[in-house]
Amino acid sequence: MKESIYNISNRNRAETVDLFNKHKGQFVIINSCGCRVERFIAIGVDKYDYLYITFDGVQLHSYTILEHFVPLKGFIGNNDYNNIVRGFIPNHSESFCGEALKSVDNYINAQGITLLSEVCLELSEA
Repeated sequence: MKESIYNISNRNRAETVDLFNKHKGQFVIINSCGCRVERFIAIGVDKYDYLYITFDGVQLHSYTILEHFVPLKGFIGNNDYNNIVRGFIPNHSESFCGEALKSVDNYINAQGITLLSEVCLELSEA
């Protein structure tokens, strides 16, 4: 059975970056104040913790890796996952994303985050 929820509070930096490399650009559920479906675009670190950095189609968000992270790709059917991707495409198109994500550096700097990975802007289909 596949592991469906990652709680990586005890994992080291290499494992954290490996998690990103496995799921970058994918839609994931972050269980923080309710479940949110967002694109997983980077891994970072601040003075307290490692962080998931996500994009919801409008804004960037960062969440402690103590939050539960549920990847959708490979855990739901390919057709269902691709329907989610198609549903998000208007908000995640290259032109829209390009404009919204120009602020990544500003967001990262304002939050005091150091990136541990590249920022993945590509949508990942099943």
